[in-house]
Amino acid sequence: MEEKQKYNLIIFNSTHQALAAEDLLLAANCKFNLVPILPEISADCGLAIRFQIEQTEILNLLKQAKIEMAGYYKVVKSGINKNITQLEI
Repeated sequence: MEEKQKYNLIIFNSTHQALAAEDLLLAANCKFNLVPILPEISADCGLAIRFQIEQTEILNLLKQAKIEMAGYYKVVKSGINKNITQLEI
């Protein structure tokens, strides 16, 4: 049986916001990846922050810093199938 990958994505409306988020999270020593957005998700910026579902502090840090986010998603991937759920910011 194939193991499921589960992670969260935060997307942005501008590259400026994505890079500001990256700088903030690096300074806070958070574990994350700056990745291209999935083709199933639409946004003005092609970058997203990918992080483990358990890392709720990442969303809180971005909110506290007033970094504008365009969307917040939970992704569950099993083989070639992806289940993408939009979450409330």
